[in-house]
Formats: sequence, C-alpha cells, structure tokens
Amino acid sequence: MYSLKLGAQGRVVIPAPVRKALGVKPGDSLVCRAEAGRVILKARREIEEELWEMFAKVKGSLSQELIEERRREAKREAET
Repeated sequence: MYSLKLGAQGRVVIPAPVRKALGVKPGDSLVCRAEAGRVILKARREIEEELWEMFAKVKGSLSQELIEERRREAKREAET
C-alpha cells in the first residue's frame, strides 16, 4: 500500500512497483473510473483485450445487422 499526494493540477504519481505490477510504462493509456468511493485504474489495452474476447464469438457483422435493422424500421415508418 502506498500513500499518494494529489498535486495542484490534480495529478498523482503512480509508484514504480504499482506501474510494474500493472505492466504500464510512460505513454501507456489508462482508463479511470470512480467506484464505491475508490478510484479504479486499468490499462486501456487490458480493456481492449477483454472486449475482443467478449465479441470473438459473435458471428457476422454487428454494424451490418444494425444497418439492416434501421432500414427495416425506416421502411415500416414510410409505409405508415
């Protein structure tokens, strides 16, 4: 556990052992959110990997499916 100090511009330095444990280096993108009074930091690449895994089993194109659905709705609206 580390004690951190919030700088004048709202910046916090993440201690080197924590950066190493997260596998992050200067220039890496992090995602930050507040949850139950805590600050949660996650490496952006980790979130991207989770999303790729989540959608890996999806067959076809979600964007094409959405386009087709919108076209059907527009056709129904035009008919009424």
